[in-house]
Amino acid sequence: MKLISLKAILILISLSLLSEVIRAQSNAHIISRQAKRELDPPYNIYHEIEAAYFNEGLQLDDRKDFLDQLRVAKSLLIDGHSNDAILVLEKLSAKTNSYKKQLLINRFLVLAYFSDARAKETRETLASLQDNASWFYQNCTTRMVSALSMPKEMNEKIEEIFRNCITRIHNKNPYQDNTWLDLVLEKRLKGHVKSTKIRDLMASNNLDIIKTVLRYGIFFKEHKRVLKYYGTIPVDFYADPMLRTLVAVNLYNDGKYDQALKLAQSIDNTNTNKIKGHMEIHKDDIKTAYSHYISNLIQKPESIVNNKLILATAWLSGNFKNARIALSKIPLSESLSREKELLRINILIKEGKFKEAVYLMNNLDIRYNKRLPYEAAILSTYLKLLNNDQKWIQLSDKSCLNKNIISCWLHMQSKLWNNFTTDVIRKDQKMESKIIQDRLESMISAPEQKKYDEPVLIYQKDIYELDLAQYPNLGH
Repeated sequence: MKLISLKAILILISLSLLSEVIRAQSNAHIISRQAKRELDPPYNIYHEIEAAYFNEGLQLDDRKDFLDQLRVAKSLLIDGHSNDAILVLEKLSAKTNSYKKQLLINRFLVLAYFSDARAKETRETLASLQDNASWFYQNCTTRMVSALSMPKEMNEKIEEIFRNCITRIHNKNPYQDNTWLDLVLEKRLKGHVKSTKIRDLMASNNLDIIKTVLRYGIFFKEHKRVLKYYGTIPVDFYADPMLRTLVAVNLYNDGKYDQALKLAQSIDNTNTNKIKGHMEIHKDDIKTAYSHYISNLIQKPESIVNNKLILATAWLSGNFKNARIALSKIPLSESLSREKELLRINILIKEGKFKEAVYLMNNLDIRYNKRLPYEAAILSTYLKLLNNDQKWIQLSDKSCLNKNIISCWLHMQSKLWNNFTTDVIRKDQKMESKIIQDRLESMISAPEQKKYDEPVLIYQKDIYELDLAQYPNLGH
């Protein structure tokens, strides 16, 4: 009886615990349903049309958030921050379940990977778009360009990609000319395009095809081969400004500057303005070249090439403010960001903005882990000299140990002068505006040697007579 009663008690306890678990799970389910009702629209009090409208509003919010993220990624791509754009797009891809949205994300990812020189990821992402015909067409350009990075062993695959894209482009637009794609493919597979083919295309009497061949000469540095046949171009085609521009660029690349300038003189576009600017550089007229590059910048304010030209000519012509603005518009990879900051500091010193330069130099010193490279160490020492910061003595000593010759010379001055900054530099204001290379040039240039006429104190004849008196045998 005792055993039976003990078993009964255990069964009762188990049933009691089981009922508690079931009750707890039921309560949790009820709570979760209540919480869900608070988040979901109260459809029970809405009409069916109102509920559908409410649900559509939620979908619109989700679509707006998705488009906002894409807009951020696109802005980062335009500004040259491809790595940041990839992070945004990959995060957006991870939380997207829609196939159509994923296609759009992948299309932007292709551009981001390609901009970041990640050829493998570009090709893999493009492969995910291959089954969709419309998306395949829209990504054909990137698909073909990324294929050009494949090794020679994959030439058959490259040709297959090009042929597929050419076919799809032709299906989309039967009247579109594919001469450019044929030239690029032949150049990639064979390493050259046959001279006979270039000759026939130049003599085709088709303005668009002739332009394409001239572009081929520019992009692939085949201007010499193309210019052999530019005499076959019909005279009336030269009424087209773009044709004259393409011929002028080919002539300029071939070193025929006068002929190029003659064609480009009456045309106002970015390419002809570059030719005019480059010609002024050859004449050492930096300011006139700068004005031509400014005209280019007005037409294409975000052009990286134009901003690089402005940076160089603005620096040489002493327009340091515009040089700094142009530098800020030139996107660089993360590996060159410190060099860009160093150039910015140099420009700020030229502008006389020493506080800003010191602040940036301190940040740069941290990024280099207190081990500034050769040029940065010279610039940091010079900056401290101009600001009468006595740390220049310690910095020049440290740089001298790293075989930095200019720093060694500067540290030597700290031993020769009680206060080199105030005793020497501040007294000669002209030295402040001179760059360090000019000072070094004056240091290493040989001084003029003055000729001194020394008086003759003892004549050789007198020495000979004295020797004879002492040694009579010398005369025999």
